[in-house]
Amino acid sequence: MMLYLTGADASLAKSSEQPQSDVSKSLGGYISSTPVPNAALNNIFDLVSSYSIEKGQKETLAIGLINQFDKEVKNVELKIVTDIDVEATYKIAAVSCSNYQMEQIANRYQEPMLADFYDASFYRAGVNIKVNQYASLGEEIALYPFNVNVIVKETGIEGTWNAFEEAFSNNEIYSIKRISDLTYRIERNDELVLDTPLTCSYLTTEGFTASFDGNLRNLKNNTVLISNSILPKGAIGLWIQRIISVKKDYTSDDVLVKEYIDKYIKQDTEQVEIIINYDIED
Repeated sequence: MMLYLTGADASLAKSSEQPQSDVSKSLGGYISSTPVPNAALNNIFDLVSSYSIEKGQKETLAIGLINQFDKEVKNVELKIVTDIDVEATYKIAAVSCSNYQMEQIANRYQEPMLADFYDASFYRAGVNIKVNQYASLGEEIALYPFNVNVIVKETGIEGTWNAFEEAFSNNEIYSIKRISDLTYRIERNDELVLDTPLTCSYLTTEGFTASFDGNLRNLKNNTVLISNSILPKGAIGLWIQRIISVKKDYTSDDVLVKEYIDKYIKQDTEQVEIIINYDIED
């Protein structure tokens, strides 16, 4: 199963080489022979600009999914894995792709006529922990249900974060990131759906105190069935729509400066991934 950009000049049924590597031109039409870069949406869509946040724009792009196996695949499902604090939500529409061709739009701000969009946003199981009293030198903190032991090597806010970061650095199941000085987010590394949220707690040898914002859980679990079956070399067209979910007033330089000072403008790139699950017919 491979994802390809669209916007090629001719059908792959005529020639297996129909390259089209300009992501901005992936607006439907013929599926190209150029794979989608890493199946990560931040490699497809532009960075979220201040203008986009102000206007709350919708942007739509098209990619093609081709079954490159020599067997039929069934129960093809798609979800878009995002962080809970991203500034956009994502919807998906699956359409038939006869002759490796789908509807085409003129630009990313238009929408296809023949497409029904569904929310495909998925959050990995996670929980926020807020530090109320930072840890001290030599303090040990045991976190449950993560089975992680934190050993503090430096007293203070930064020392506490460094200890948590180190404790999770080689953990295969969970990872941790810093949301603010005193708030961290712990998440599973996989896409496991927890049917029953897990209670979180900690034990400490000294005066560290913290609070969890609830149980370990999936805040969103949207998965879209895009096809019951795809034959070998068969294709499905996928419309992906990004909707800016946070509107901000950027009509003055003062607002921009304030948001920058408040660290609203992030310096890192948010990771947004496409995950496709399917069964291979025996």
